Amino acid sequence: MQQGMGNLPTRYHDDRLRLVAVDPNRLWVYWDEGMAVRRLAAIYLPSEWESAPRMLRVRGGWGDERLLACPGDHGSYYVNDLHTGATYRVEYGVDVSGRFVPLLEGQVQLPGSTTFGAKRQRKQPESLSSYSIYTQV
Repeated sequence: MQQGMGNLPTRYHDDRLRLVAVDPNRLWVYWDEGMAVRRLAAIYLPSEWESAPRMLRVRGGWGDERLLACPGDHGSYYVNDLHTGATYRVEYGVDVSGRFVPLLEGQVQLPGSTTFGAKRQRKQPESLSSYSIYTQV
């Protein structure tokens, strides 16, 4: 027996930027402009902001900065060729008269070690659960 998904909306208009580390050198970005972002932008930005190109600004790694064109007011994008273990800040925004204006932002750390050969230090747990197993490094 197969169950249908019902009538799920294609988007929720909920002012959201999500970042997911896919692997040590790639992340996935999802954004959705909602009413709060639109209201603030209408107040603080020039009237042409709605027709302005949407962009993703990716900063991090070892001084990396990329400005990537992205579609419309919602969508997703894979950012490739990033540094293993680095922390990246991603901002979704608009290009208004040659100036990038961020609307949504987020941060993610890619998996992997940033220092080769360094041993990770584990913190002593605050409490032990009967469902946990702790080992010493």
